[in-house]
Amino acid sequence: MRPALPDIADIASLHARFMARDSNYSPQLAEACAGACEECAEECERHDADHCQVCAEVLRECAESCRNMMSA
Repeated sequence: MRPALPDIADIASLHARFMARDSNYSPQLAEACAGACEECAEECERHDADHCQVCAEVLRECAESCRNMMSA
């Protein structure tokens, strides 16, 4: 798996800008961001290093936040 964190950072940043201007495309970006976060969290959880476990936890929180935005 190629490194996904830069992609997630870009998706999250773009989503924040779309939300700020109340874009009609914000729900689609929230869905993409949630999916990318979940996928990357799964990869991080495969590693025992503490920083990987912390990263996985933060990614899961981000995915949950995106899903909450989608249902709001």
